[in-house]
Amino acid sequence: MRELLIAGIDPGTTVGYAIIDTNGNVLKLRSSKQLELNSLIEEIVMHGSVLAIGTDKGKVPGLIEKAAARTGARVILPKEDLQVSEKDEITHGWKTANSHEKDALAAALFAHKELEPLLQRIRKTLESEGRTDLFMKVTESVVMTGRNIKDTLREIGNEGTKEGEAGATETKEAPKARPQREMLLKRAERENNILRAYSNKLLAKVSQLNKEIRKKQGRANPATPDKIEEMEKNKGRLIGKMQAIINEKERQMQRLRNELELVGRIASSGNAVIKKLKSLGHDEIELKNRSTPIEEGDTLLVENPETFSEKSLGFLKEKGVTILARKKPSQAVEKLLTNAGITVIQAEGIIMESENFAAAGRKNLEEIKKRHAGANALRIIESYKEERKILM
Repeated sequence: MRELLIAGIDPGTTVGYAIIDTNGNVLKLRSSKQLELNSLIEEIVMHGSVLAIGTDKGKVPGLIEKAAARTGARVILPKEDLQVSEKDEITHGWKTANSHEKDALAAALFAHKELEPLLQRIRKTLESEGRTDLFMKVTESVVMTGRNIKDTLREIGNEGTKEGEAGATETKEAPKARPQREMLLKRAERENNILRAYSNKLLAKVSQLNKEIRKKQGRANPATPDKIEEMEKNKGRLIGKMQAIINEKERQMQRLRNELELVGRIASSGNAVIKKLKSLGHDEIELKNRSTPIEEGDTLLVENPETFSEKSLGFLKEKGVTILARKKPSQAVEKLLTNAGITVIQAEGIIMESENFAAAGRKNLEEIKKRHAGANALRIIESYKEERKILM
């Protein structure tokens, strides 16, 4: 996979741009009066895949809006225009040729600073799972869609398994997952189009150079074809490199198309949708809520309910959710959840699963809920009696 980039753009008569990596290292600084939109995008995309574009303006400039639309990048901007003193502080220690490059660099570094907490969480998660090799794939998916880090890692880590092995689950609410997958697919398609156009330009230049060299060599030394052969090899390597990049993007697009197809099957199945969570931790719920919002009365399939936060429990109580626990919680945790007014049921009746959803028959799920409703009520009464005994 290609390196993930964060770009900063300073629009104007003279356009400046800066490219940095996800570690904040500056890869490229440039400014020119000849940089129109297409050339600007091609120059940036040739360095890698554009994850985000930063601006120093509180309102997104038209050029940046168009560049983001063409690349599928996320736009990051400050609440208000960055002041000169702020840009001086952000770019301290970096050499720039002019104010255009300095403003572009400030925009890129500001965007990196905004993304850094999320990038650090991704790195720590991948380190704990021993999958740092998947940083770029997981980061692109999480940043662009807001999906859960561990769920995204699990999905990407299982890409080598047979299609359909993980199953797919859907219901009437499952289409909410479609926009995220469509976003990644469109992003990959846009970038592929840019790469193809740039590849064609490069090939045209190589072809023209070949013609010129042949002419010069023909006049100077028609009996020495070594340089021509070397140019042909270089041309072949260039074509191979560009094709490898394009092929990788096409594989990503196919994976996204497969996901969309699975989500479509879930949506038409008529089963009850169950949103999946790794835990009840604050970060987990916050990230899940960005991609597939937790709504009132939802049913959640939770891998490990032992991990939770008081803030999360308060949020889930307000939503009136029902939890299907994959791992049976300890008596203490189950009692805590029950006393918080959250229904906890041992997971059963699951028909299909995908990355973010599980599906269960509606009637079966309702029967399971009714069966556990009485038991939960008894637990609350018993808990109340125990508390009264302690007080007395």
